[in-house]
Amino acid sequence: MILKKKKIQINNKKIINYDYIINTISPDTIFQNTFGKLKFIGRDLHLIVFPSKDVFPKDIFFLYYPNSEKFTRLVEYKKFTLHKSNTSLIGMEIPSKNGRYYPLPFKFEQKKAKKYFDIMPKNFYSIGRAGTYRYEVDIDDCIYQSMLIFDEIKNNKYSGPIVGNEFK
Repeated sequence: MILKKKKIQINNKKIINYDYIINTISPDTIFQNTFGKLKFIGRDLHLIVFPSKDVFPKDIFFLYYPNSEKFTRLVEYKKFTLHKSNTSLIGMEIPSKNGRYYPLPFKFEQKKAKKYFDIMPKNFYSIGRAGTYRYEVDIDDCIYQSMLIFDEIKNNKYSGPIVGNEFK
């Protein structure tokens, strides 16, 4: 994908005119790794079905394991999907090189990501964990970023591809 002023060329083929672009993928992908590929941590997901209505205590959706365990998080999905069942599906997340889910929170990788943000054209926004290349961005942050973008568009203002000082 090659970006130009108010036009975008996708896969070196079709050129599309645009007013605004809101991106959620890693900036290195957009610019074909011009400054090098940004590093991410992947996840292997193991699913386990338990023959019980609940596994975790009431109102507990996630269990985090930041110590020496090979896995980092357990998730009881039906707690937040509100699915009703006599069994429970638990996901066990293990860090791996499979996928690009979590940006590496290292300064040298952040500096590389900034090079990509610096060449993004006007009216191009990049949001979310991958889009901002920020590990700590969650879904509530994405919603907040979307609201900030709405305000900028409504007020005919553009402050750069990353909105919100806490995400820059």
